[in-house]
Amino acid sequence: MTITNRAVPLLHRKEWQMMTPAPVATAAGSFVIHDVDDVDNLALLVASATVHYLYHHDEDAWVQIPSGALAGTFGAGACGARLRWSAPVTANGGTTTTITTTAAITSLAIGRTVRMLTGTAANIGQERTVASVLITPGGTSGVPMAVLAAPCLDGDVVGVLELVRESSGFGFDDVETASMLADIAGAAMSDTVTPPAPPSPEQLAAALAALAGRDPRRYADVARVVAGLV
Repeated sequence: MTITNRAVPLLHRKEWQMMTPAPVATAAGSFVIHDVDDVDNLALLVASATVHYLYHHDEDAWVQIPSGALAGTFGAGACGARLRWSAPVTANGGTTTTITTTAAITSLAIGRTVRMLTGTAANIGQERTVASVLITPGGTSGVPMAVLAAPCLDGDVVGVLELVRESSGFGFDDVETASMLADIAGAAMSDTVTPPAPPSPEQLAAALAALAGRDPRRYADVARVVAGLV
């Protein structure tokens, strides 16, 4: 009988494959740099201080790029690492939650970390997470720190609860807590809802104690908000 092979090759099958070799022979002092987070699908071959190649994993191809004219002499054991936003940028203004600069900053900076290298003693060494980038006419880029906003709802949006964190970003627990507080604020600001009587100090203390035992992380967020209001 006649047998027809109808097998379909598997996509992305896990197997060893020979990749395109480097276009130049490696030597003492040459090295490869790649993104350890695997966000960018490129690798950089530094063959010397003036000869560099980019490798694209999906295309399995190399392309020579212009010389970086790197300083120094590369010898055996030389290596490199990929760092995001490693170039220094000068700030020409800002507030406690924003940085203003005339440097070319784009939305690619969102989620990245900014480290203060100079300035007041209290700021040197501090790190902040970029929450958004605002580019205004004239080329000035504003870089606010981590900001979390939640709508205060009561059928319609009656307000916005905005939280700013200077030291780090926000997590899912923070979003849940902010949403809960925004719902409470929305009901309190509504003209059509009669607000319930506030709990007594004893009732509030008992509720906070119960929350601390049930969910310590959520209690910490609520306690910080309450402490900031009293």
